[in-house]
Amino acid sequence: MASSSDERYVWPWTGIVANIFGKPKHEPVECDSMYWLRKFEQYKLEEAYVLHCAEDPTGYVVLEFGTEWTGFTQMMKLDTDFLVDNHGKKDYYESRKMGYSSGLFGWRAQAEYYNSEGLVGNFLRQKAELKTTSMVAQDSLNEKTETLDHLYGEIGSVNKKISDMESKYIEYYMSLDRMMKEIEKKRDLLHQTRAEGL
Repeated sequence: MASSSDERYVWPWTGIVANIFGKPKHEPVECDSMYWLRKFEQYKLEEAYVLHCAEDPTGYVVLEFGTEWTGFTQMMKLDTDFLVDNHGKKDYYESRKMGYSSGLFGWRAQAEYYNSEGLVGNFLRQKAELKTTSMVAQDSLNEKTETLDHLYGEIGSVNKKISDMESKYIEYYMSLDRMMKEIEKKRDLLHQTRAEGL
């Protein structure tokens, strides 16, 4: 059995809700992504995509939770909530074997669905990729490292500019100081010449 850090998830973090048109007659609003975003708003979704075809008229909605760790948490919460209600992935397949499935079924999207043939698998492969949690953590660390390297580079550049400005200021100040001393000498000399001329 693979450890949870080896499990591959669809990334951006994604959930699947099945049987969205499971009733004999469905409402046209159920074809609208906004309807599903509102229906599952407690999970803080970023996107919802309605999928259906003639081969599987019960339909699916693919829920996207984004790329942040909060999205992973929300995806797992959705999965757990459906499992607790006996409407998880296994329950969906068992009810289909019996020929009748009632209500919505939901689960987190992983390699099994990503690699599956059909509507959902094709959609997921076009829209997302498979990653383990450790891969996502490493990518996040790499991104942060790149950002820090960039910031350190920027700070180094700003520090060099400040150092250059300080050098120019010191050079200017010393030049001004020399000029002021020259002026004072000339003024003293002028006073002395005037005093001697009296």
